[in-house]
Amino acid sequence: MVRPGVYPYTYHHRLLDLISAASGLSPNAGRLVNIYHQNDPQTPHPVVLDPSGADAGSDHNPELSPGDTVQVSRAGLIYVVGAVIRPGGFPVDPVQGLTAVQALSLAWGPTQNAAVRKAILIREQRGGRTMISLDLKRMLHGQDPDQPVQDRDILYIPDSMAKNLLNRTLESAIQSTFGVAIYSALVYSQRY
Repeated sequence: MVRPGVYPYTYHHRLLDLISAASGLSPNAGRLVNIYHQNDPQTPHPVVLDPSGADAGSDHNPELSPGDTVQVSRAGLIYVVGAVIRPGGFPVDPVQGLTAVQALSLAWGPTQNAAVRKAILIREQRGGRTMISLDLKRMLHGQDPDQPVQDRDILYIPDSMAKNLLNRTLESAIQSTFGVAIYSALVYSQRY
């Protein structure tokens, strides 16, 4: 919530009323809310918020009792780094989830020199890090299933040396051609 704190209980106080009183959800809030009742403070009662806000029924907007504690989960983060247009951390809703292709689209896609066939998903686990090789090109074309990502995963898209060399060579050739054309025009204009 934007302004967490203690709020007075009013008649017909529901979950969405409390969230509204706390100035809404913060940008890094998840959709999973745990309600702890005063008479059983150890047992969470999970509620999944409807992202559209259309369903305000008792499943998504339960009645609260005096002394209840409401805890809003935080959205996880996936990091997309390497040869992408906008690298960074992006939120992963623990209820809805996110896939590797969706994470790549949040980073505005790969650069022109990206080696999308050699992407790596780095995942923290109890025994250490695991690395999963991904062929994002096949995933983008629907030939391979899209890989789900989790909180604190890192999606690394390497730079392709071959594409980099080819693009630089083409750029040099174009600049040389324009340079020769400009030089020829100058020499020709000086003769006449």
